[in-house]
Amino acid sequence: MSVSVKRLSVKRLSVKRLSVKWISVKRLHTVLETVKLDQNCHRRKITLLFESECFPELKVESIIIPEIKELPKKLNGICDMKIPVIGLIDSFAVICVYKNGKYKFLDSWNGLYGNELFINFEESKAKYGMESIKAGKTKMASVVYDLIKIMAMPSDKIVEKDEWKFVITKNAENPILIEFVNHEGRKQAGTPSFLMAMLLKEMIKRIKNELNEEKPKEIGFCFFDKMFEDEKKRVENGLKEACELLKVKSKFIDI
Repeated sequence: MSVSVKRLSVKRLSVKRLSVKWISVKRLHTVLETVKLDQNCHRRKITLLFESECFPELKVESIIIPEIKELPKKLNGICDMKIPVIGLIDSFAVICVYKNGKYKFLDSWNGLYGNELFINFEESKAKYGMESIKAGKTKMASVVYDLIKIMAMPSDKIVEKDEWKFVITKNAENPILIEFVNHEGRKQAGTPSFLMAMLLKEMIKRIKNELNEEKPKEIGFCFFDKMFEDEKKRVENGLKEACELLKVKSKFIDI
């Protein structure tokens, strides 16, 4: 990621977690400073301080969201069913599982920091999470993400983002389809719920492997993003449909 310098000022940005490892300050075509980004965070606060036009100072602060950090403790107090719980925020998720008498973050899903809800279709076997993206190498037309945001929108009012390289389309049976380029270079499409089911299947596999248990019969979900009631209902319906494809029950938990 690059930040261009145009004039003397102080700029502060509170940004969602970026799926990049470096941020650079550029003036015209010259890189003035490059900073390695800490991946162990939920969001980042970026400050550009221009004390002189030639030497801007870049500060990046990693942010841990308290509500996410406290999730296992909250679940210990309110959830007596001991089911896995997926916490959703921005474009990533954290997973809490019940182990040794209490809830804990799932280590194989990057623990407290969670993992991105990305699916990369560049290879014959889809890859998942932040580790599936290689800066400067990954063909983003083969990567699907922002599924929760898409689920939250009315099917006839999808607001497409400039950074999306996948395409929103539809057919007679499905009012929303996400079209991407598969490993053969061909266009392929799936519904948001089907693609979310793929992500959930990967999460369930990691839960099973880490806990050495059978496939869970029910999964809990909680939301950290603020949503209007109609948006939340659409997301819940999409997640229910995804769980039904996997023959898993779904439960929505207020935290």
